[in-house]
Formats: sequence, C-alpha cells, structure tokens
Amino acid sequence: MPVPMAPELQAKLLNPPVGDWVTLRDGHVVYARTWPVPDGTDLIATLTWVHGLGEHINRYDHVFTDMAAAGIYVHAWDQRGFGRTALRNKSQGQIKAWSQVLDDVAEALHRNTVPGKPKFLGGHSLGGLVVLDFLRTRGKDAGLAGVIATSPAIEAPPESRAPTFAIPILRLLAFVLPNVTTTAKLDATVLTHDEAIMKEYLADPLVSGTLSFRFTNAMIRGMIHLSKPETPRTLPAEVPLLLTHGTEDKLTYAPGTVTFYERAKHLVDREVKVFEGQRHELHHEPAVRDEVVRTWIDWMQKRVNGPVRQSVETMA
Repeated sequence: MPVPMAPELQAKLLNPPVGDWVTLRDGHVVYARTWPVPDGTDLIATLTWVHGLGEHINRYDHVFTDMAAAGIYVHAWDQRGFGRTALRNKSQGQIKAWSQVLDDVAEALHRNTVPGKPKFLGGHSLGGLVVLDFLRTRGKDAGLAGVIATSPAIEAPPESRAPTFAIPILRLLAFVLPNVTTTAKLDATVLTHDEAIMKEYLADPLVSGTLSFRFTNAMIRGMIHLSKPETPRTLPAEVPLLLTHGTEDKLTYAPGTVTFYERAKHLVDREVKVFEGQRHELHHEPAVRDEVVRTWIDWMQKRVNGPVRQSVETMA
C-alpha cells in the first residue's frame, strides 16, 4: 500500500502555482500544464507530450522551457494513475483500459491544436510506448506532423524480462483482481548519472512505483504487441518518426528500439539516434542533456513544412 501523505503536503500539491485541472470527456479530472512561446518568439508548432511510468510532467520543465523558447508550444498532463492526477482522484497506478490512455492522448492533442500550425506528439519510456501505439492505431487520421519516442518501452532488457509463465498469471490477476496494486522499489541509479536528479527523484512525493495488476497487464501487452516483427510495418507511412535511446538503459532496451526502426522501412521519414554510455532519462544525462533536447527541437523544426523524405540512421 502507498505510504499515506501528510494532509498539509497533499493540500499544497493539489493547489500548484502553475497548471490547470482539466475535466476529460468521461469526467475524470487531470492535472495539465502548458509551456507557451515567449512574447516576441514566433510560434512554429505544438508538441503534446506523454510522460513516463510513475512520474509527472513537471520533471520536464527544463526541456519544455527550451522548446517553448524555440517556438514550440508544449502541452502535457499527469496521466491517469500518476502524479497530481492520481493524488486528486485517489487512483495511484490505476487505469480501466488501455484504450482510455489513448483516448486521453487524443483529447490532449485536441486541446493543444493551434489552427495552421503543425502538431507533434512525443513521449518518454511508458510515454514512448503510448505514443507509438497511438501512432499505430490512430495516427493515420490524427493530423500529426511527427512523433518522438525517447527510451520507449518497446522491450525490457533481457535480464529484467518477466518469465514466460508469468504472463498468463498476470492476465488472470488483472481479470480477477484488477484494482489490486503492487509497489516496486524505485532504483534512481538507472535513470541518470546525475546524482542531484537521483536525490530529487527519490524525495519527490509525486513519484510512485505503485501499479495495479490491470495497468501492469495492459502495459506489458502493449510492449508484446509493439515488439512483434510485423507491428512497425503497420505505422502510417507519411508520419515522420524519431527514436532516441541510451545504450546503458537498464529499464528499456535500446537494441529493441533500433530493431523497431529497422523494421519500419516503409516510413518516408524515420530516424534513430543512440547515445553511447547513457542511461534511461537522456534529458537528465549531464553529458548529453543539452544535445538531446536540441536534437528533438531541431528534428521538429526541420519538419514544420512536412516530412524529410529520406531515412537517416545516426549513432552517437
């Protein structure tokens, strides 16, 4: 069970100095925030971002501030089951269905649409899995100018994969005990080489390793589907795709991301960039964080007028 939070801290977290409470079509309330383009800067595009497992959107503040300064209007939200959204709804680690996660992406894209401006979709880790599955299932008609998936949860490293016999057991638990949660110990050392970020992560009251059996099952089923050889070939060919990953990622598997890229040969504009010696949160890695964010910004800026019709594979 999650550790109870002091009422004073909970009240403070539920009344943040920035951001808004947004009511979705099904009545669920989520915490959302935008990073507007500064006065005097031309707005060139929008980016809707999906955060990773157990975290929240304000961990990306430095990333989105840089993007806004480059003319990209950013919108993100704490997903169901995470961050302030979970705190308000008392729903830590809970979802009802994977389709609900994708519906939330569609609503966020609608909220973040600026007439006449291209719209990009991005996500990290679990968020990378979400945006790739959204691209697969709904991307053809979503009007996307491009998708960024960083450290996407396509595959887990071989040493941390669940044994084959555990999958049907998890499916059974998700069916008979869908809302029962388990809490995994958070190992901040796998995220980044930055010790300050590790300490912030461990001390962050909005970070949680709690997941319901139903959410865990939905996530793993999504990973299994994306890792199938035929899945990348079902992506809409005209939507540009950027994949980034670090070779020292112990949470998600960089070779799986490269394989996904290689299988998506039909895409008219696809790129993968692998950062040697870097861990899971590339945007927090001291050696490359500025380069990574610049890579995402440059990639979007080059595609505001449409796909770059060539396949590029870059290893860094």
